[in-house]
Amino acid sequence: MQYTKIIIFLIIVTGLYCVQNNSPDMRSHSLSILNTSSNSVDKTTLLGTQSNIIKSISSSIMSVKTFISSEPINITGNDEFITQTATNNWEGDGTKQDPIVINGLNISTESIAITIKNSDLFFQVSDCLLVGKEFGLKIENVCNSLIINNTISEFDNCGIVIEENSKNIGVKGNSIIGDTTKDNQVGIVIQESNANSFFNNSIFDLTNAIQVDNSQESWISYNNIYNNSYGILIDDHSDETIILNNLINYNDVGMVIESYNNTLRCNEIQDNQETGLLLLSSSSNIISSNSISYNKFNGFILNNSDNNEVYSNSFTSNGNRGLIIADSNDNAIIWNNFGENQVIDDGINNVFDYDFWSEISGHTDQDGDGIVDWRITLPGSASSVTKYPLKFGHSLKIPELDPISDDLLSQTVSLKWKSVYDTYDHYLSYSLYLLAYDSHHWELIEEGLETNEYEWETTTISNAIDCRLKVVAECSNRLVTEDISDSMFTITNELTKPIIIYPNGGEIFNESDSEIEIYWTASFDSLGHSISYSVSYTNDNGTNWNIITTGFISNLYHWNISSLSDGSYLIKVEAECESGLITEDVSDNQFIIQKHPSDSSSGSNDILSVLFITIFPIIFLSERSRRKKR
Repeated sequence: MQYTKIIIFLIIVTGLYCVQNNSPDMRSHSLSILNTSSNSVDKTTLLGTQSNIIKSISSSIMSVKTFISSEPINITGNDEFITQTATNNWEGDGTKQDPIVINGLNISTESIAITIKNSDLFFQVSDCLLVGKEFGLKIENVCNSLIINNTISEFDNCGIVIEENSKNIGVKGNSIIGDTTKDNQVGIVIQESNANSFFNNSIFDLTNAIQVDNSQESWISYNNIYNNSYGILIDDHSDETIILNNLINYNDVGMVIESYNNTLRCNEIQDNQETGLLLLSSSSNIISSNSISYNKFNGFILNNSDNNEVYSNSFTSNGNRGLIIADSNDNAIIWNNFGENQVIDDGINNVFDYDFWSEISGHTDQDGDGIVDWRITLPGSASSVTKYPLKFGHSLKIPELDPISDDLLSQTVSLKWKSVYDTYDHYLSYSLYLLAYDSHHWELIEEGLETNEYEWETTTISNAIDCRLKVVAECSNRLVTEDISDSMFTITNELTKPIIIYPNGGEIFNESDSEIEIYWTASFDSLGHSISYSVSYTNDNGTNWNIITTGFISNLYHWNISSLSDGSYLIKVEAECESGLITEDVSDNQFIIQKHPSDSSSGSNDILSVLFITIFPIIFLSERSRRKKR
């Protein structure tokens, strides 16, 4: 198996560092964040508890009768995608504003349920039940898609495969169900594909839940990953991966990182059977505000991994050690809560500053600065010393967003949340984020806020449904807490069409008309944006459009037609608001410009002349011949 080396390493480490009578109380405890944990994120708003997720999955499978049975789908290229869209009556035209939607299908096959290759059209695969013995869904060289709310099961290899330079793929809200009796099943595989997002999926009973190979800038957030052999695997050359707010528990190994410059923040890595988190030859990462607790053997192992920043994490009640450092140098271990778990440091020049250790906290703090007047040397060959140990744990309260009063938002909305208290009075700032139905990660609204109020100008947001807000509080030492709005809302931004009044078809303009007054009904923007118009004409029935004017702010335009040739014409008016929405109208029928009627008369005279020259000699000769016969 690919990760045999990891298993061997874990066995060795466990054998070296196992401490008798140091197993944690493996009691059942809530999946929500512990009050004393440094990670106080309320993720159950999006994820729910695991039992609820299992019930939801079961309900989805039981409702298979509501799905439409379908043969496997195999699409290669944009042209074939458009053809199959028309054949299957799928919605959408493949644009960002109107993506193609493959929805509500039940596909069961011995090979691959859905394969899509070599396309840059915008599309969604949603609310489908996919049973492909080989793969549930395979994406190759594709961008601009959303895989949302599908149930994928009974596969032998992979649930979802994304490969060969695919990008901007959002995998959101899917249930990927494995079979513990099978080996080498993988929930999601990302290979040689950058900037893809995996959000709010439930993945369980697999060998590997999420595996990233040679792919950069992936976003893995708010996923529920449990009862797998490995939770998240980030292989070599998969740098700059962002791993946020995931529930990773009841796996054998929670997470393995083998790449550089990654960010792991606010994850719950708990109750895993061996080790919660392993960094293997992985350097220059930021590991902050994670709860790495109740893992059966070790919480976090740094092996051959240098220059990592380990800030404001909680290591509590792990069976053996909270943190083991093996052959790893120059790591900063700062503001962490180790509780009763100790550290073993077999590296070089690793720094421990401002950490909390329960066995030290009972000592005196004579000057009352929150720093205990006691030091200990940590186990391990490095002989590291606890520097500035904390008297009490470092924590933040949840910011708690006030309820949003309306489910339909427009104009300016006043947002408020509870101020956060930092137990060590660190500098605090707040950030606000928006999540819409068709988005696969949180979009930043504003950051660096110093107060607990914000006037949100929603007119900068295009139409968005089923939205949630999130407020994130972060202290200067990278401890983070957040809250998510309890209810969903919709943002509206409507721009009406500019209906053409004149000329709208059937009009005839002759040599006495040097200009045409084009006028239309003014467009209306529900959010008060400024509106400008563009006017165009065509004399080939819409094959080519020629600009008459752009950036025009009135709904009446004087069009000089003196230089135009005779023919049939159409007019198009486009309205655009400052936030980028565009609507348009085209004349209902063609109108005629006929400025040179004399040309037509001249043509008729020419024809008569030809007829005269041709016919008159014939008549003359015929008459002459008739006279001779007399």
